[in-house]
Amino acid sequence: MRNSLTDLSPVEKWRNNSIVKRKIQLTLSFTMTNGTGQQRRSQTVIIRLNDVAKVYNHAYRKYEQKPSKVNLRNFLIIRVARKNGLRNTEIRTLTIERIDFDARIFQVLDSKKHVYFPLPQDMLTLQWIKELIDPRVSGYVFIHFGTYKYARQDKPLTRIQIWQIVHDIAEEVGIHSFSPQNLREAFAYEWYRKMRDDPKSRKTLKGLQNYMRHTEIKTTGLYMDKFYSPEDLQREFDDDETVPFDENSICNKCPIFETCKFAPLPSCAESCKYKMKKEELKI
Repeated sequence: MRNSLTDLSPVEKWRNNSIVKRKIQLTLSFTMTNGTGQQRRSQTVIIRLNDVAKVYNHAYRKYEQKPSKVNLRNFLIIRVARKNGLRNTEIRTLTIERIDFDARIFQVLDSKKHVYFPLPQDMLTLQWIKELIDPRVSGYVFIHFGTYKYARQDKPLTRIQIWQIVHDIAEEVGIHSFSPQNLREAFAYEWYRKMRDDPKSRKTLKGLQNYMRHTEIKTTGLYMDKFYSPEDLQREFDDDETVPFDENSICNKCPIFETCKFAPLPSCAESCKYKMKKEELKI
């Protein structure tokens, strides 16, 4: 009977070490998922559409200035997330065989339901994808290039690598803490804003639910509740500040009209308690 680890065979030592390493990995995974992960999801999501446009345009300029496979791949990752609202895992699992170029449809493997969903696509994106995958006719769309070309040939990018690509491009234009999820959120918000502001738009909340692949419409509604757009707030503020001036208003000759947030008052108002005497103004 062996009483110490020194009596174990090399195979048994390797097996024991593997078990210990696996336990450590599971512990770290549980901590990240149930600790910082939940805390991060509970924070308010702030979407700046201008920042999303900066990231997108910068990725396109990099490809335009240096039209390499790597730059085209990185730009398309941002484009399909921005225009189709794809999740990180759905981007990496997109395959050439699941793209119908004639019907302009992606068969996207839903990362949560694990079933394929057909999503429409525009011709320009399909042309860029053809350029990226040429001369391949099968396999994953987004694969390794450069130093990884032979070591991981035909293997898809990992979730971390896709996140890193988007994050690094955003950092180059001074936008921090940016991720592929922000592109998905921006897609949903643009859909919602178009539906809200354009009476002629055919976009509906039910259509957004189908596109986002949510089981319940209240999940889609949660996206609307957590969105905050500084651009929309600025527009509403500007609309409030540009109220047409009434020539019959009692504010017509008021010396503080330009700085008064209550102006213009209607002509039927007898007096204004906020009105200051001219000599009291420091102008």
